[in-house]
Amino acid sequence: YEPPLRQELDQHIELEIPQAEAATGGEKQVTYKRGGRKKKLMVKIPPGVKPGTKIRLRGIGAKEGKKSGDLYLHIRVKG
Repeated sequence: YEPPLRQELDQHIELEIPQAEAATGGEKQVTYKRGGRKKKLMVKIPPGVKPGTKIRLRGIGAKEGKKSGDLYLHIRVKG
């Protein structure tokens, strides 16, 4: 039996994208912290993404021992 991941292992980042990119999709570089270090990651934005959409990146959140949380990107469309 393994208890569920603690909520603190999940990380949440707001990602602001232009309206045109929300319509057509694209790639964005995201900077986040893991283990006290800054990391960068390229994320694909699907075409037609809506404001408020959450994109879940499994296993990229905070780490505790062998367990890792998820990184959630909250999409905000500007314009």
